[in-house]
Order: sequence, then structure tokens, then C-alpha cells
Amino acid sequence: MYDGKKWRAQWYTRNQKPGDRNGSWVEIAPTPPDNSPAAWTLSKVYVAGDRVSFKGHVYEAKWWTRGQEPGDKNGPWKLIT
Repeated sequence: MYDGKKWRAQWYTRNQKPGDRNGSWVEIAPTPPDNSPAAWTLSKVYVAGDRVSFKGHVYEAKWWTRGQEPGDKNGPWKLIT
């Protein structure tokens, strides 16, 4: 736990605080009980086909992405609902 959130290191790290989108830490977003998409997080790596919820909508990743907020029509996310 750091800053009220759960984090997991993707590789060895020392003296690096979680939250840097280019760092080794990825936030572990809780999975909703109804198996709906988890909330988008800045530090998580998403690959094509991953779905997230963001600002009341569901988006699907078109390709690998990290730190790119859903909603940009030219970005890596496709609006689903």
C-alpha cells in the first residue's frame, strides 16, 4: 500500500515511489464483483483487447498502451459503451 492504493513492482526497484507512469510500479485496480471492466489506471500496461471503465464509459485498448488516458479519438482506446 502506498498513498491509499495497492501497487506491484514489475521489476526490481529501489528508492522509487509508486505513481510514476514510467516507473516500475503498477497500480493494482480492484476487479468489480460483477466482472465488469476495472477502472483505468495511469501506471498499468494495457494490451490490445483489454477493457477498462473510465468516466462512466467502457473502452477497449487497440494496442499496447501505458499512461494514455481513454477518450482521445486518435489514441489507443476505442469507445465501447
